[in-house]
Amino acid sequence: MKKLALLIGLMLSFGSSLMAQSTVETVYLKNGGLVKGEIIEQVPGQSLKVKTKDGNIFVYQMDEVERIAKEQATNIVAGHRGLDFDIDFGYNIPTKSGIDGTLAVGLNFGKRFSKNFYWGIGASTYIPTKTPSSKELLIPITTEVKLYFPITNTKITPYVSLKGGYVINTNDDIRRYVNRKDLIIKKSNFGLIQIMPGLSFPLSGCIDFNLAAGYTHLFAVSGDSDDWGAIAIRAGFSFHKSVKKARHNQLK
Repeated sequence: MKKLALLIGLMLSFGSSLMAQSTVETVYLKNGGLVKGEIIEQVPGQSLKVKTKDGNIFVYQMDEVERIAKEQATNIVAGHRGLDFDIDFGYNIPTKSGIDGTLAVGLNFGKRFSKNFYWGIGASTYIPTKTPSSKELLIPITTEVKLYFPITNTKITPYVSLKGGYVINTNDDIRRYVNRKDLIIKKSNFGLIQIMPGLSFPLSGCIDFNLAAGYTHLFAVSGDSDDWGAIAIRAGFSFHKSVKKARHNQLK
């Protein structure tokens, strides 16, 4: 559990840096125009250079400039309003012999705080495919961070999902008779660590299709079970309110 707590702490700490609100400098011109971007060079009383978000560079003489203001983006393009609701389906291919593959169904709730950062919580069910039984389910309860990496000129967005959580094992204890002794092998619950790169495909302003593949590792936190891992494949949908446009507040 200490490993799990440390992982979750690192995930949230890293994600919080991405949540920091961005700033932009705005140059107001005397002719009524304005340019938003980064001032990359300024000669006091003479001229300045401004680099815009799309990479263009503009040079202005200071007698053309009315004023310069630094502004803070409070709602970043591609941020979602309200909460996101995700549902996904997939399969876990075990990397250890003797472990059954499992179907996976998951539900998640969270918030896209910016174009780069999402945090949420959820629950899943892992269902064995060879010996399906309601008494053999694994039920992960997880927290998730998604780091998005938008690409210019395409709506498809790569991301990396990082999950940590606790897995409830519904299997019964195993009873064995060894050397005339009746032994009971206690079932084990697990800690979970998962990393999954993926792609998000917008189907509309309110629905995205997600496809991801990665690795899931389960480590025993009680009982006599061994650690094990699986190649995880997931596909699902994200439902959210429509995207907000960027809004800027002037910093005083």
